[in-house]
Amino acid sequence: MSARIAQELTGKDVAADRRLEKLRREFGPTFLATVLFFAASVTPVDAAPGATLYESGHFPSGTTYAPEQVIGLNEGTLPNPTYLTGRFLCLETRADQALFTTFSKEGDQLIFGKLVLSVTFQGNRPPGLHAGSIITAAPADPLTIKAVFHRRDLTVVTAESWSLPQKPNNN
Repeated sequence: MSARIAQELTGKDVAADRRLEKLRREFGPTFLATVLFFAASVTPVDAAPGATLYESGHFPSGTTYAPEQVIGLNEGTLPNPTYLTGRFLCLETRADQALFTTFSKEGDQLIFGKLVLSVTFQGNRPPGLHAGSIITAAPADPLTIKAVFHRRDLTVVTAESWSLPQKPNNN
């Protein structure tokens, strides 16, 4: 049964479930627990009611990193603000938080990266965001990095989105 037919019958994104299961196998059984533990250990900055969401290109100036640069960052204090740009594959969503990873495609094969990203949306979760969605944090609409952790061969980043909502790319 194809993933598309299974999704129509069950209402679940079977292909995304398979990719998440592959990532769990690749990084071990405690993969998600580890990521969520580190994400929860960061003191979040709560968005006040009516918090400012930035229009594209109107973020405060700061240091911007690509995913491959974040992997080389040391844990500890980051310049404020510090931003992350790139394309990320959604692995799981919960309320206003989502788990993403870097990825590449070789032919029909999806290859997961070594960066996992826990993003808290400030009331601006993209409509239609689900496991398997791809988001692009462009230089004009970056994610704000709050913390970076290195565990085994994995880099875990906690970040926040302060951009006005955009529709995810499901390709």
